This record gives sequence, structure tokens and C-alpha cells, in this order.
Amino acid sequence: MEWKPIDNLKAKPGRYRVSRCGVVQVYYPGIAAWKPMKVKPQVKTGYLKVGLIDGDGKQWHHLVHRLVAEAWLEKPEGKDVVAHLDGSRDNNHADNLVWCTAKENCAHKVDHGTQLRGEQLYNASLSDEQALAIWMEARRGVTPKELAARYAVSLPVVHNVVGGRSYRHVTSKGAVPAPRRSDRLDRRRRLGGLKSTYLSSELPKTSRLNQ
Repeated sequence: MEWKPIDNLKAKPGRYRVSRCGVVQVYYPGIAAWKPMKVKPQVKTGYLKVGLIDGDGKQWHHLVHRLVAEAWLEKPEGKDVVAHLDGSRDNNHADNLVWCTAKENCAHKVDHGTQLRGEQLYNASLSDEQALAIWMEARRGVTPKELAARYAVSLPVVHNVVGGRSYRHVTSKGAVPAPRRSDRLDRRRRLGGLKSTYLSSELPKTSRLNQ
């Protein structure tokens, strides 16, 4: 098995190494031997991580796929994210990794079906069904303030759903935008103008009757 040293500011030099297939080892000087380290998945993302000690004795958590990429793959300029080509976060072999941009990484996740969206996110405030209901009710003229109170969420959450910045996978793309406040005011003014016109048309008749 081939190995390369882990060259990282947050890892003690000469203490750790990583293989092409994603195995991380630590060197024990007392027994002059390398031993594999335990890795475990991150709670929020599922990516495998490992704890390494720096020169000052402080432990830092490192993502295994990044350690492999930093050691075995040439990093192109402007590409700071490491993607898994097969979408499997357990497969940290160098042949399954590629440096890319954040946008390219999102495209990879969408292609593999591993992009967490909407209610799949650990901090989601709404279910997909609730988000769709908010989006539809907003287009019927319900105000963001009313929607926030109805679904017990903050105004920014409602604005993000209505504006298409979140839950886009459950709302229609390219739909007619929700009525803006200015649109509602214009509608009220038009209705008010029609009412005034109707009343003014009745005034001459009333005045003639009074005479």
C-alpha cells in the first residue's frame, strides 16, 4: 500500500500519513510502528472525519476525503472543494475524488441524488408540504406576516420560500411572482377609485331630488 505524509498546519509533522484508499495512520515512536486511526462520520453531513493532534498538542478534526485529495491530487487554481465522483461519502479513494468549485460540487450532488434539500436539512424550519402551502398562499395574496404567524416561523423563512431562495424543489419554477405589497396597494387604490366614480355618478341624481 502506498502512503504519503499528511502535510497540514493542524497536524504534527511526521506523525500522520494517508493512503490512496483513504486509510489514515498515526506513528507511535514508543513501539516504532504505524497504526490505523479510527474514523467516524460527521453527524450533520455523513462525511468521514478523523482527529489529528498539532504541534501544540491540540486536536483538530479533519475530513478524510480532503486529507486524501491534499496528499494525492494536484489542486487546480480556484478549485477548493473536494467532490466524490460516485456520490458515496464512504469511498475516499483518490480515484473517486476530484477538486472542483462549490458550484460544480452542488451539481455533482444533484446528479447523484445526495444534495440535501428542504426538510432533509437538519435545521429545516418547514416540511416540504408546508413550504409549498406557503408558496401557494402567498400567490393568493396572503401577506408574509400572516404566513409567518400561521406556520410559526420567522419572516425571513417565509420570504426565502416565496422568493425562491429555499425549497425550490417543491415550488414551481418560473411561476408568476407573488403579489407585491405595492401591487396590493394599487389594487386597493383602483377599487377605491371605482367606488368614488360610482358615488360621484349618483350625486347629481341625489341633488336633483333634493331640489
